[in-house]
Amino acid sequence: MAAPGERNFRNSSYREMVLEHLFVGSLLQHLWEKDAPPVELLRSSVDDCGYDIVMECNSVVRHIQLKGSNSKKPVGVNDRIGLKPGGCVICMIFDPETLRFQKFLWLGGEPSKPLPSLKKYRHAKHVRANAKGEKGNRQNTKSVPRGAFTKLPDISTVAQRLFGNIEGTSK
Repeated sequence: MAAPGERNFRNSSYREMVLEHLFVGSLLQHLWEKDAPPVELLRSSVDDCGYDIVMECNSVVRHIQLKGSNSKKPVGVNDRIGLKPGGCVICMIFDPETLRFQKFLWLGGEPSKPLPSLKKYRHAKHVRANAKGEKGNRQNTKSVPRGAFTKLPDISTVAQRLFGNIEGTSK
């Protein structure tokens, strides 16, 4: 059996997909328990438009960029998310052993409002250097410090940020 750090590195794409499914499942379960209106869920086939999923609940549409992290590094945010209605970024902080969520980091506006501008943040750097040993800027990706995000303790608070007060609004 691989060490946790090695497993997380070697299976990073798989881990990200698991985290996305866990997030969506947890959020949908919470909304079901609160008797929210049915949720429409769309998934992006390609992640170059700035979002991973689109969710609509109670007439609020959210384009959501999901990030999984268990480090303190700045978050690489695709700045195209700012062009989408109700665009937001949710960073899922998780235990690397169990993939259980510990908390969430939120970057976004009120329901139905756009993401605040990302212009003030510097471009993220490429992970790999070019032939000259230089790490160039990543086009359309901003390096957003964790302090710019709002800490959210649980999925209930995430649902509130995404869709506002939805409890008992199902018809």
